[in-house]
Amino acid sequence: MITTLNEFFYFIFKDIDISLINFNKSAFFAKTVNISSDKTVSDEISLKFTTPNTNYTLNDYKISNSIFKNIFSSLNKEKPFKTIDRLFINKETINFRFEIYEKLFNKMNKININPNLSKIQINCLIDFLKNKPFEIIECDKNVGTCIINRKNLIECANIHLNDSDTYIKLKCNPLCKVIKIIENNLYELFVNSQISDKLYSLLIPNDNSKLGEFRILPKLHKKIFKTRPIINCIEHPTSKLCKLIDCLLKPIVKLSESYLQDSQHLLQITKDMIFEKKPFIYSCDFESLYTNIDPSHAIPILTDFMNKYINNKFLHIKAFKVILEMVFKLNIFTFDDKYYIQKKGLSMGQKCGPSIACLYVYILEKKWLNIHKPLVYKRFIDDIFIVTYKKLDYDKLNSFFFNLKLTIETGVFNIFLNLLVYFNNFTKKLNFRMYIKPTNNFGYLLNNSDHPEFIFKNIPK
Repeated sequence: MITTLNEFFYFIFKDIDISLINFNKSAFFAKTVNISSDKTVSDEISLKFTTPNTNYTLNDYKISNSIFKNIFSSLNKEKPFKTIDRLFINKETINFRFEIYEKLFNKMNKININPNLSKIQINCLIDFLKNKPFEIIECDKNVGTCIINRKNLIECANIHLNDSDTYIKLKCNPLCKVIKIIENNLYELFVNSQISDKLYSLLIPNDNSKLGEFRILPKLHKKIFKTRPIINCIEHPTSKLCKLIDCLLKPIVKLSESYLQDSQHLLQITKDMIFEKKPFIYSCDFESLYTNIDPSHAIPILTDFMNKYINNKFLHIKAFKVILEMVFKLNIFTFDDKYYIQKKGLSMGQKCGPSIACLYVYILEKKWLNIHKPLVYKRFIDDIFIVTYKKLDYDKLNSFFFNLKLTIETGVFNIFLNLLVYFNNFTKKLNFRMYIKPTNNFGYLLNNSDHPEFIFKNIPK
């Protein structure tokens, strides 16, 4: 908030410099990026969209030394230099900056600055900054922002935090204790030659490790108001462990038979499929998939599944299990100056959350797929698309997913992700239309979001 003349000029100059930095980046990349003259715009766009390789299966996959080289690179404390870190200041940018400042100073004496706020209004704003009676928070599904009373925010958060089956309130800050537990477990694995010395050194928590931060996203797009719990795990003591697990599981998830990259992938899979008769089309999703995963059930079956893929000098399967246990059981965080630990499931905010959830569900659904062999069965994390000639038995399908809660919808028109799907009786094929939720505000992802890389690569420029 600007209250003095000095603050006003500081704000102006700072804003100019930020704009000039962005200008310099654009000028730098325009000079350094060479675009071949034989490439058309359509060629550039077509390179962004690739069909996943379906010829390579899980039976062919092994976690090789090259995988660990990538893991070591991502875990390394010293961040590698990126092009953005080595930007040179262009001569044009410097000249432009001096020209702006010269003209601004020449006009300075002619500027008449009158505050547009009264002293009472300024005092009210200062009081607001100190007490913060309400907060502005993000909404779920990129709907927009929400203004919520501080008291109501705490009440909505406590609906989740008071669930004793999922969260435990702690009496004191657990950060030092958790870091010590991680260090002791890793040292024991290292002494027993279950992880290599290099991996051991890279997995030790950083000195600047901190607790996770709990927040909620209001689900304004739902008929019944609910909130989604999120834990910001950046620089969390387990963040390196999560990164390791994610790097190990992600390639396996992508090779699983039910894996769906996005809605475009579904169109590619079904475009040539012709059905003899009208099939049943189902759209399913799990309710609170991450927080409903039971660690006592998930950890053993994930370890058993990974046993055939982990056969490497850098990591033993026993170490994988110990690290997975720490990811599940040491998720500590804070909210409203109170300390908590999550004892059930994963949090939305852990880097390895999607990979663990996807592989866990795949292991459970494999049995059902082998028995029933549907015409189409594809899953995008917790959203499932099924096409079959036989009507589904909801209870039997649910029984294959242990304690996860699966909801199933069917009809003439089915909504799946951003698609409206229906059967065409004339062509004997599935037809697709784009489905846009009524609450969609066409917002864009933040560039520091933890969404998969292909999401950002597929954004047209």
